[in-house]
Amino acid sequence: MANVFLKKKFNFQVIVFIIFVLLFALFFRKSDFFINGTLLIFKNLSFRSVKEIGYFLNDFLSFSSIRKQYYTLKEENLKLKTFESQYYQLKEENENLKKALLLKENNLEVVPSKIILVDSSPLPSYFWLDKGLGEGIKPEMNIITKDKILIGKIVYCFQNFCQGEFVFSPEKKIGVEILNKDIKGLAFRDKNGAYLLSYVLEGANVEKGDLVVTAGGSKFLKNFLIAKVKEKKESSLKNQGYSEFYLDPLIDYSILDNVLIIKNLFN
Repeated sequence: MANVFLKKKFNFQVIVFIIFVLLFALFFRKSDFFINGTLLIFKNLSFRSVKEIGYFLNDFLSFSSIRKQYYTLKEENLKLKTFESQYYQLKEENENLKKALLLKENNLEVVPSKIILVDSSPLPSYFWLDKGLGEGIKPEMNIITKDKILIGKIVYCFQNFCQGEFVFSPEKKIGVEILNKDIKGLAFRDKNGAYLLSYVLEGANVEKGDLVVTAGGSKFLKNFLIAKVKEKKESSLKNQGYSEFYLDPLIDYSILDNVLIIKNLFN
């Protein structure tokens, strides 16, 4: 579109210039501007001047050509950026679909979804998804990442979108286990924002880096990753025979985007 506009504009300027020259010759043909039918300005021109004018016109036309090429390249660059954005979006969607198919083969039926809004509080509890009752989504269905890390669960649904609750919703404790160890406890996020593992029997073999998975309570499916052990915490629970540990969540809840909703209900 830009190229057509520039071409029309250039042609119009050339036509106006030619008309101007003809009118000039018509009105001043009997004046001192003409000597023996020749424009005085042309009579006084030397060969060198004519060459310089030729160079100028050539440079002018070359500049116009370069300008046209510039706008053409600019337009092509915008198209390529659009294609690149669409490519990465399709790539991400395809990867999510592949993950969904893999999970389905493992007896987990999932629906790809996107988080469209997160609770704006400092310690968010809730978020919203772009899937709803129309896609067969119901409350209590669990939500995971493509890497099978548990994010939360559905708590309420409308026709085209649902509200979800984070697994680490502040002050809400869920039953967990240390992966590949017979060690149980409760995981939660306290009012200060710290991720904790509490009520672990004192003396249990809990080590830094141990992975924490869901134990199947609090309406969450069993054996889904949520965090890893960071370090032991000094706690008053020791007087009751329990230990407490700090946890590192396995995902950054502030930058979540594409997720998978598990349609299998709580087991």
